[in-house]
Amino acid sequence: MYGLMVVTLEPDRVAPAVLSSIDVYRDRKTTGRGPEGKLNLKAQNLAIFLQIADGLDDETWLFHLKNGDIAHWFRDVIKDLELALQAELMGRDDVNAEESRKHIGSEIEQRYILAA
Repeated sequence: MYGLMVVTLEPDRVAPAVLSSIDVYRDRKTTGRGPEGKLNLKAQNLAIFLQIADGLDDETWLFHLKNGDIAHWFRDVIKDLELALQAELMGRDDVNAEESRKHIGSEIEQRYILAA
Protein backbone atom coordinates (compact mmCIF):
# COMPACT_ATOMS: atom_id res chain seq x y z
CA MET A 1 0.00 0.00 0.00
CA TYR A 2 1.25 3.47 -0.86
CA GLY A 3 1.17 6.40 1.51
CA LEU A 4 0.68 10.00 0.62
CA MET A 5 3.00 12.67 1.91
CA VAL A 6 2.05 16.33 1.53
CA VAL A 7 4.79 18.91 1.72
CA THR A 8 3.98 22.60 1.74
CA LEU A 9 6.79 24.86 0.59
CA GLU A 10 6.96 28.56 1.12
CA PRO A 11 7.71 30.38 -2.17
CA ASP A 12 11.05 31.70 -0.92
CA ARG A 13 12.05 28.21 0.26
CA VAL A 14 11.46 26.25 -2.95
CA ALA A 15 15.03 26.31 -4.25
CA PRO A 16 16.71 25.65 -0.87
CA ALA A 17 14.31 22.82 -0.11
CA VAL A 18 15.69 20.75 -2.98
CA LEU A 19 19.34 21.26 -2.08
CA SER A 20 19.74 17.91 -0.42
CA SER A 21 18.96 16.01 -3.61
CA ILE A 22 20.41 17.96 -6.54
CA ASP A 23 23.27 20.32 -7.28
CA VAL A 24 21.31 23.53 -7.82
CA TYR A 25 24.20 25.93 -7.51
CA ARG A 26 26.86 24.40 -9.73
CA ASP A 27 28.67 27.70 -10.20
CA ARG A 28 28.24 28.93 -6.63
CA LYS A 29 29.53 26.23 -4.35
CA THR A 30 31.45 27.00 -1.21
CA THR A 31 35.11 26.03 -1.13
CA GLY A 32 36.96 25.40 2.11
CA ARG A 33 40.67 25.98 1.90
CA GLY A 34 41.45 26.48 5.56
CA PRO A 35 43.73 29.04 7.18
CA GLU A 36 46.82 27.85 5.32
CA GLY A 37 45.16 27.25 1.95
CA LYS A 38 45.91 23.52 2.04
CA LEU A 39 42.41 22.15 1.54
CA ASN A 40 40.11 22.28 -1.47
CA LEU A 41 36.78 21.00 -0.17
CA LYS A 42 33.63 21.91 -2.12
CA ALA A 43 30.06 21.81 -0.86
CA GLN A 44 27.53 21.99 -3.67
CA ASN A 45 24.56 21.69 -1.33
CA LEU A 46 23.60 21.58 2.32
CA ALA A 47 23.80 17.80 2.60
CA ILE A 48 27.42 17.83 1.44
CA PHE A 49 28.12 20.88 3.60
CA LEU A 50 27.02 18.93 6.69
CA GLN A 51 29.25 15.99 5.76
CA ILE A 52 32.26 18.22 5.20
CA ALA A 53 31.61 20.25 8.35
CA ASP A 54 31.51 17.06 10.38
CA GLY A 55 34.92 16.01 9.08
CA LEU A 56 36.75 19.34 9.21
CA ASP A 57 39.40 19.93 11.82
CA ASP A 58 38.48 22.53 14.42
CA GLU A 59 40.97 25.13 13.19
CA THR A 60 39.59 25.09 9.63
CA TRP A 61 35.96 25.16 10.79
CA LEU A 62 36.55 28.12 13.10
CA PHE A 63 38.58 29.93 10.45
CA HIS A 64 35.66 29.87 8.00
CA LEU A 65 33.04 30.52 10.67
CA LYS A 66 34.84 33.56 12.13
CA ASN A 67 35.83 34.83 8.68
CA GLY A 68 32.13 34.93 7.72
CA ASP A 69 32.51 32.47 4.84
CA ILE A 70 29.78 30.16 6.09
CA ALA A 71 27.31 33.00 6.74
CA HIS A 72 28.11 34.47 3.32
CA TRP A 73 27.35 31.17 1.56
CA PHE A 74 24.10 30.71 3.48
CA ARG A 75 23.02 34.27 2.67
CA ASP A 76 24.16 34.66 -0.94
CA VAL A 77 23.92 31.14 -2.34
CA ILE A 78 21.42 29.26 -0.19
CA LYS A 79 19.36 32.45 0.18
CA ASP A 80 18.52 31.78 3.81
CA LEU A 81 18.95 34.99 5.77
CA GLU A 82 17.97 33.40 9.09
CA LEU A 83 20.53 30.63 8.72
CA ALA A 84 23.16 33.20 7.72
CA LEU A 85 22.36 35.22 10.83
CA GLN A 86 22.79 32.14 13.02
CA ALA A 87 26.20 31.50 11.46
CA GLU A 88 27.20 35.16 11.92
CA LEU A 89 26.19 35.08 15.58
CA MET A 90 28.10 31.86 16.17
CA GLY A 91 31.15 33.41 14.48
CA ARG A 92 31.02 36.45 16.76
CA ASP A 93 30.63 34.43 19.95
CA ASP A 94 33.47 32.78 21.76
CA VAL A 95 32.24 29.26 21.03
CA ASN A 96 34.24 26.17 20.34
CA ALA A 97 34.16 24.27 17.07
CA GLU A 98 32.07 21.38 18.36
CA GLU A 99 29.38 23.61 19.83
CA SER A 100 29.12 25.84 16.75
CA ARG A 101 29.09 22.89 14.33
CA LYS A 102 26.34 21.23 16.35
CA HIS A 103 24.26 24.44 16.48
CA ILE A 104 24.54 25.18 12.76
CA GLY A 105 23.88 21.53 11.87
CA SER A 106 20.77 21.59 14.03
CA GLU A 107 19.57 24.79 12.33
CA ILE A 108 20.00 23.19 8.89
CA GLU A 109 18.22 19.99 9.93
CA GLN A 110 15.28 21.91 11.39
CA ARG A 111 14.82 23.89 8.17
CA TYR A 112 15.60 21.43 5.41
CA ILE A 113 15.59 17.81 6.45
CA LEU A 114 12.24 16.03 6.55
CA ALA A 115 11.64 13.53 9.30
CA ALA A 116 11.11 10.00 8.06
